[in-house]
Amino acid sequence: MAGGETALIICDMWTNHWCKGAAARVAEMAGPMNLMIRAAREKGVFIIHSPSTCTGFYKDTPQRRLARDAPFAPTPIPLSTLERWGTCWCWPDGKHEGVLPIDDSDMGCDCDVKCTIRDAWTREIATLEIDKADAISDNAQEIWNLLTQRGIDNVMICGVPFEYVRARPAVRHSPDDEAGRTWP
Repeated sequence: MAGGETALIICDMWTNHWCKGAAARVAEMAGPMNLMIRAAREKGVFIIHSPSTCTGFYKDTPQRRLARDAPFAPTPIPLSTLERWGTCWCWPDGKHEGVLPIDDSDMGCDCDVKCTIRDAWTREIATLEIDKADAISDNAQEIWNLLTQRGIDNVMICGVPFEYVRARPAVRHSPDDEAGRTWP
């Protein structure tokens, strides 16, 4: 896998979470994840930070502008425009993928005593370094635009709740993908 043909999407590694278990997992993973991101970046992997519902925190940064300004590229599969949990949620598409491996009806809380849902995050956890060459987006179309613009053929996704990643349709495989891409 060539670095210049690869992107790493970091999903929902927020400063905090309404679920105590998720907040603890983010804090525990952030240091080692930052080392992994650094190593990937050094190998030429394009890094996309995707902290859903709080990209406004980064609205004036070059990394956010990079995502917003990428030229439009049509997707092989239409993206969802239905909002769920404050973002355009990309619902699983039964024609292209199976059901989620988890029950997300409780929005992902796995604590014995369910936590109270509240507004908890405002940005990505500061432990994760955002480099000048990185992009920031929680919008599937913007992410697809970036991947297409850069000729990215390999996508890796990491983060605590990555099974909920709203970019998933941007990395789905389509038999009629004109570029012949294969997405794991």
